[in-house]
Amino acid sequence: DVLAFHIRGQNAAFIVRRMEKQFSFEFFELSPTNKAVISTKGRLRRYFPGPAISVSEERMMDPSFRNALVQLVTSLDVQTPPEAWPVVSNTESDTIQARDTVHPKFVTEMFFGILRGLGKPLDVHRIEKCTRDDVLWDGAVNPWRRSPFWLLLRVAFQTTLVTGEGRDHTHYKSFMIFLMARVLQQSLDTSISSELLFVMSAKISRRLLKLG
Repeated sequence: DVLAFHIRGQNAAFIVRRMEKQFSFEFFELSPTNKAVISTKGRLRRYFPGPAISVSEERMMDPSFRNALVQLVTSLDVQTPPEAWPVVSNTESDTIQARDTVHPKFVTEMFFGILRGLGKPLDVHRIEKCTRDDVLWDGAVNPWRRSPFWLLLRVAFQTTLVTGEGRDHTHYKSFMIFLMARVLQQSLDTSISSELLFVMSAKISRRLLKLG
């Protein structure tokens, strides 16, 4: 059993997996910083997930623990503490850089640290993703960025569907082709432009070629 949580207020996510007599929590940042995207030539290499922790099944079955966990996650999702925003210092005061991404430390450090006091560190399989991201803000208040939620879904799918000692990714790649084909099929009944449909079809074709 796998649950993926998008913590929107912290630019972070975590994945919970039910294992034998324990649950794993895997944390990671979603959108990279503007500097990381702009300064990288080609694709940005990133590894997922980040730190991981295991919590016993007995602890997870404790109603008081679950209630506290839900309250913390809900609060982190809707609130962004000022300390998480990047700041530029000038002679008079500090200015929050709202155009940049939020630091995920309240999830990847604070939340992780709380669970570490209740569980133990866990070594999990990590994947490398060469992500193409953009920071576009010509005439806009905030830049256009690729969807962090879509990244979360792909990481959750890929880390769940890899199999075998060699970590075969065939199941993940096949599933993504199936998912994208279904989305394209349903898009035919909408008002999506033919140009966008062509791009979607081209992406599926490229994945099929890579799969062989």
